[in-house]
Amino acid sequence: MTDSVEPDNGGNENNLEVVILDVKTGQANLSQLQQAIAKAINAGRVRFEVVRPETSKQEGARAYDKSSEEALPKKSYSIKDIQKTHPRAYEPWTKAEDERLRQRYKQGIVINDLAREFQRKPGGIRSRLKKLGLLQ
Repeated sequence: MTDSVEPDNGGNENNLEVVILDVKTGQANLSQLQQAIAKAINAGRVRFEVVRPETSKQEGARAYDKSSEEALPKKSYSIKDIQKTHPRAYEPWTKAEDERLRQRYKQGIVINDLAREFQRKPGGIRSRLKKLGLLQ
C-alpha cells in the first residue's frame, strides 16, 4: 500500500500545523525580538492577513490562480471600527502622552496594559515606543 500526500494538505486546516523555524548554531540565543515573537505565538496573538498592494493595472499581469484565496476570510475594517475598541487609535500623540508612556513603560507596564490605558492598539504602543527609542 502506498500513502499519498497532497503538498497543500488539500486545503484542510484540521491537520495543519504552522511552524516558524529559527535555526541557531552553537550557544546562540534568541534576540529580544525573537523572544517576544515566541511569547506572542504561545499566547495565541498571531493572525493571518492577505495584503494586495497592486493597482488595477497590475492585476491583469498576475500569473497565479486566485481561486485558492477565495476561501480565505476577507478582512476589512475602518479606523472608525477600530476606534470603537481603541478610541485613541490613529490619533496624533501629544507630548504629555509621550512622557506618560515613557514613565509607564519604564515602570514595567506591559504593552497590552499600556494599550488599554492609552486607548490604542498594542501595535500603536510598540510603534511609539520604538519612535521614542525605548524599544528595538
